[in-house]
Amino acid sequence: MFRNLKRYVALKIKVDFESGERAEGIDPRDPNLYALAQNIEDGWEIRLVLDDRDINIYQNVEGVEVIEGVENIDNAIIDLLPNDEQYLFARDDLLVQTSILAKHQDPNDPFNVNDIPDDSSTLDVRIDGVYLNGEKIFGQKIAQKIARKLWKTVPFTVKLGNLPIEMRNRITHIWLIKHGVKGIKMIRRVRKLSEMLG
Repeated sequence: MFRNLKRYVALKIKVDFESGERAEGIDPRDPNLYALAQNIEDGWEIRLVLDDRDINIYQNVEGVEVIEGVENIDNAIIDLLPNDEQYLFARDDLLVQTSILAKHQDPNDPFNVNDIPDDSSTLDVRIDGVYLNGEKIFGQKIAQKIARKLWKTVPFTVKLGNLPIEMRNRITHIWLIKHGVKGIKMIRRVRKLSEMLG
């Protein structure tokens, strides 16, 4: 798709995803700015430039970074979305519900539907990891990452309902997977430019 480009240049753009406004008034519908990756929580995206526009107009512009070369673009995508965030959760809701029902009815399974996290659940972010309702679900690295994204200092406690929706869904899905619920799988949502070029 992009093999015939004479140059490989991308823009890392600051975005207000609530209003849709981009730095420098960049038009998200511009057909020659192809979105490679977006981080909704942090408010950034990377777009590949498909035409021969003058890139110099973006130099030294607040909220816009020019990235040149396939390897540098790949690295920018990885920096924007670390490996564990390059995937999204796909749910087959009927399968999830069936799985929960089956587990709940199995007398040998300690799973209880009342234990499924909801907005009132407590998330404790500690030095050694992340605890949901007292149960450890993530290690130290994820604890630091969550703290950075929420602009908080470890340790801290927050209600699940107060987290950004994407973060809340990821935590809930991880909890369900850890408790053996079927019907949730990970799908790759972002590819590096080098992978797209084949």
